[in-house]
Amino acid sequence: MKKAVLYARVSSKKQEDEGWSIPAQIKFLHEYAQKNNIEIVKEFIEAKTAKKEGRAEFNKMMSYLQEHEEERSIIVEKVDRLYRNLRDYASIGDIKGLEIHFVKENSIISKNSKSNDTLIHDIKVVLAKHYVENLSEESAKGIKERISQGYALYPPLGYMYGDDGTNKHAIIKDPERADYAVRAFNLFVYDNLSASAINNVLYEEGLRNKKGEKYALSTIQRMFKNPMYVGDYIYQGKIYPNGKHEALISKELFQLAQDKLNNANDTTRQHDVEFPYIGLFKCGVCGCSYTAERKVKPSGKEYIYYHCI
Repeated sequence: MKKAVLYARVSSKKQEDEGWSIPAQIKFLHEYAQKNNIEIVKEFIEAKTAKKEGRAEFNKMMSYLQEHEEERSIIVEKVDRLYRNLRDYASIGDIKGLEIHFVKENSIISKNSKSNDTLIHDIKVVLAKHYVENLSEESAKGIKERISQGYALYPPLGYMYGDDGTNKHAIIKDPERADYAVRAFNLFVYDNLSASAINNVLYEEGLRNKKGEKYALSTIQRMFKNPMYVGDYIYQGKIYPNGKHEALISKELFQLAQDKLNNANDTTRQHDVEFPYIGLFKCGVCGCSYTAERKVKPSGKEYIYYHCI
C-alpha cells in the first residue's frame, strides 16, 4: 500500500460556506485514498491563506517529506489549496521523488508525468498566483473608493461597523462603548491620568472588549492621537476631514489632548533608580517618550518593563 500525507487548507469563511471546509476536505481526501489503496500516514491542516510564505503546517509538511523518503506523496484537493506563490511551488519542486495527487482536478504530478501534464500543472500554479494578486488589486481598489466617499476603514474604541442608512458597512457610534471613549479623553486631559490608569478606571467602570476582557493598553494609547473622534480620519498618513462617521468629542478637547501629548514628548519621568535607555526612544503609537518600571513576576524574579508615558 502506497503511503501519503494529507494536506487541507481553507483561507476564508466564504470557502467554508461553499462546502469546502476543513472537515469536508478531509473526508473527500480520505475517500480518495481508500478508493486508491493509499495509506494516509499524517495530516497537515492549515486554516490560513496561501498568499504569503511561511505557513506553519505547510512548512511542517515539507520537513516531514524531506525526512521520510518512503512517504513522499501528497494528497490535496486542488492546486490552489497547496500553493499560490512561486516560492512554495519551487520548494515543493526541490523534494526528490515527490508525487502529488490533486483529487478534485483528477490529476497526479510526479517525475514520471508527461510534459503536457506538467505544463498544464505549471499554468494552474501561475493562474492561482494571478488570482491572489488580482484579489489584492480589487481589494485596494475597493479601499480607495471607500476612502474617496468619506468612509474610514477601521473603527477605534467607541465605534463599530454598521448601517448608517447609506452604507451597510459604515463606521457608526458604538452604543455600548462610545461614552467610555469620551470619558477616556476627559480623564486624560482634565484628570491628568496615564493611559494605563485610564484603562484600569474604564475597566472598573465596566468597559470590556468583545471577549469580555480589559482592552490592551495600546488601544487606549492610540485613541488620543486618532482624529476619528472629531469626525476626521487618517489613511496612509494623509488626514481626510469631515468623514461620514459621527464625531464623539469636540475639536477643542482633541486639541487639548494633542497639546498634552506634545508636552509629554519633551519630558521624561524621573526615577529614583537609573534605568538604561530612558529618553532614547519614543513610542511609535502615541509619540511619547519611553519610561521604565521595575516589575516582579509571580516567581519572584525582577525585570524592567519599558512603556510610553
